[in-house]
Amino acid sequence: MTSLLVIEVSPNGQNSVSRTISKEFIDAWNNKNPGGKVFMRDLAAHPIPHLDAEAIFAGIVPGMDALIPKKEASRASAVAAAKVRAGA
Repeated sequence: MTSLLVIEVSPNGQNSVSRTISKEFIDAWNNKNPGGKVFMRDLAAHPIPHLDAEAIFAGIVPGMDALIPKKEASRASAVAAAKVRAGA
């Protein structure tokens, strides 16, 4: 199955030129790939937290409870990467 990953980043919503262009591309792509699947990720609406060294260590080093917010950043990054690998 053919798939397309679309990552939106513009915070301008309906007024975004890049979102208008990507919508036109998606429509054309869907017409040429009727069995294809489009995966959307809007980083403006749902940003992934910055993954710095503390976030990485919080996700793998036991006893780093003081870094729980950083651990969430690590988890969010891992979830996003898994979705890309799985094509979902």
